[in-house]
Amino acid sequence: MGAGLTRGRADDDETTPDEVARRGPPGADEEREAMAGGGIALRYAKALFELGVEEGNARVLYKDLETLTEAYRQSDELRTIVSAPSLRVEQRKEVLRAVAQSLKLGVLVTNFAQLLVDKGRLSALEGIFTSFQRLLDEKEGIVRAQVTSAQKLAPAQLGRVKQVLARLTGKKVELETDTDPDLIGGMVARIGDKVYDGSLRNQLRRLRDAAMQEA
Repeated sequence: MGAGLTRGRADDDETTPDEVARRGPPGADEEREAMAGGGIALRYAKALFELGVEEGNARVLYKDLETLTEAYRQSDELRTIVSAPSLRVEQRKEVLRAVAQSLKLGVLVTNFAQLLVDKGRLSALEGIFTSFQRLLDEKEGIVRAQVTSAQKLAPAQLGRVKQVLARLTGKKVELETDTDPDLIGGMVARIGDKVYDGSLRNQLRRLRDAAMQEA
């Protein structure tokens, strides 16, 4: 693949959006296939992910895609502008290029985002990011654990939780944390459809159930 697809400033590169996603956005038949296989978001995520794997920079693309997705999620103004029917597609793409430049995004993600504007798929950006994250996690042997505790955990505690979950799963673990005072104490960890409940609330519930069975 030529140097035009390497990471850099968008205005220094002549790579077109269609070249970035040369595996192509779905046509009518492909859209039906993609919907059956996990949706349009997954189809686009795979196109970008495979480019990242070929270039050896999938992790860099992930960071850029995360940055763009967060900006899109947080800015009502950006979402309104890039979807405004009163603006021509080229005008919307120009706005997106300016945003990408301000965020210091690389060429591939910048051009990929413009492709989404071309195809009317920018609203799928969050789903595309989620699918890309899953593809990258699978490649790197990572699982994501949602850890909920009664109080915010200290870094040392999070480190121990991470080690325990890594031993249980045999994989690298990335933690996403939240708090829920109703747990009273302890914590609950969720990885996919598995739940590891070490909360005081759960322990009290089990004691109550055991007492009721003995009564």
